[in-house]
Amino acid sequence: MSLNAIAKGAIVDWCVDQTFADRLVERVVVNAGGDLVHRGTKPANVGIEDPATKFDNVPPLTYITLDNAALATSGSQRRGFTVAGTRSGHVVDPRTGWPVDHIRSASVVAPTAALADALATAFMVLKPPESFTVAEAVGGIAALIVDSDGAQHRNAAWSAIEQ
Repeated sequence: MSLNAIAKGAIVDWCVDQTFADRLVERVVVNAGGDLVHRGTKPANVGIEDPATKFDNVPPLTYITLDNAALATSGSQRRGFTVAGTRSGHVVDPRTGWPVDHIRSASVVAPTAALADALATAFMVLKPPESFTVAEAVGGIAALIVDSDGAQHRNAAWSAIEQ
């Protein structure tokens, strides 16, 4: 994992912190291409993109309520490369050096965007049960993982915020 796995999330966290430095702000939602933070009053309803679709104008896979938390999604649909006619995602398993092909997307809700961003990338590499073990060990982490067959895997924390 490179700093790319946390840089965007850290920048989003910084923007939110700077916005809340102004005491007149009651609510802020910052969305930076898959990293989203909500702080303040009135929770945000957020759609989670279906990784099986090629377009962003289709109905979401599901919706969650985001309340003073951050959401990051990592997936292979939008970023990747094609070699000899085979499409591969941009996330590489550091244990093998090969692109991940068993997970389509991993969405994570955490206290900060930097943490959600890092865990979403890591959960692309791990198997869903391993990801949920990490989520439980860290604490307060909600995760939705869509595998290469399209099966959806959620932990209890995710189910609690899903609409």
